[in-house]
Amino acid sequence: MRRMLAEQQEQSRDEQILKGFSLDDLDKEGVQIYRHLLSAHKNSHPWLGLNDQDFLTCLGCWRHDRETHDEGLTLAGLLMFGHHRPIHDALPNYFLEYQEQSADNTASRWLDRLVPDGSWTGNLLDFYHRVIRKLEVDLKIPFAIRNNVRRDDTLIHQALREALINCLVHADYSDRASIKVVKSTEGFVFRNPGLMRIPAEIALEGGESDCRNHTLHELFLLIGLGERAGSGVPKIRQGWTEQGNSLRLFDATAPFDQTVMELNWGNPLRETAQETAQETTQETAQKTTQETTQETARNRLEKARLNQKQQEVLDYLRLHPSATRQELSRVISGISEDGIKYTLKVLQEQRVITRVGPNKTGYWKIK
Repeated sequence: MRRMLAEQQEQSRDEQILKGFSLDDLDKEGVQIYRHLLSAHKNSHPWLGLNDQDFLTCLGCWRHDRETHDEGLTLAGLLMFGHHRPIHDALPNYFLEYQEQSADNTASRWLDRLVPDGSWTGNLLDFYHRVIRKLEVDLKIPFAIRNNVRRDDTLIHQALREALINCLVHADYSDRASIKVVKSTEGFVFRNPGLMRIPAEIALEGGESDCRNHTLHELFLLIGLGERAGSGVPKIRQGWTEQGNSLRLFDATAPFDQTVMELNWGNPLRETAQETAQETTQETAQKTTQETTQETARNRLEKARLNQKQQEVLDYLRLHPSATRQELSRVISGISEDGIKYTLKVLQEQRVITRVGPNKTGYWKIK
């Protein structure tokens, strides 16, 4: 009941001034790291020349309440820069966890795990930087050059960064569920305590936002991380699903109030379409004449000679027959638009696909 009343009365939970806490409860090195990150993103920012307390005041980590005249460290400041013990004193249910799970869950409980164990600060800034490296370490980076500079950032990288920040800034840290990030062969799961403050379908469409911790959100935005209110979840959805993957966003009340975002590799609809197409081909082959069967076998043999990129193009065209060369080069990693043009030509020569209609308004037909 207290949490429900707090949700109704407070626009941003993290603006709360914490009585009995001081700058001594913060990790000074973490504050300096944040200064460096701000300088790297905005090297002429006027706050960079301020002393620590003035700097933290401008960030919203130290606040003076004009009505009550209370002054002190805010919840946002403690969460972002604090040591774990003071954070736990203020928020007894506070807990952060990262797990990398094995493909065979019977082999061990996890391959890698990060929790506040005294070897690191246990605050959100430290957790973010440690976890994002673990999430991105195995991602494939296509070789891409833009303005004579190698591009190492992809839509998948951007989606994971935004999902992690979204998890941290929308959490209700007074609730009993924990922050939990899981990496597995199936994909990624981001869980935060607290129910969603707007329906999932509206959040996915974008344009509306009700962030539980505005100050934390602004702290990440200031160093170039995260998206403006109402655009973060749609960016995750676009960056993840446009690569042929699936996303699920929901909240639940059991065992505790929590919000979950699942980013899974692959798309069940695509896999079902491929299975259906395969079954249909088999049934057709059984009902056709010997000549048609021989032709089908020849086509199947031609398909067996397709390389990986050609097969990826074919799979995508099966679901998106109106796809352009530009779209194909964007969703299939490691191949340029000229490479797509050549691949389409090869598939046409092998009589695997054919073009129906003009270039701009036509579509690709799978034979």
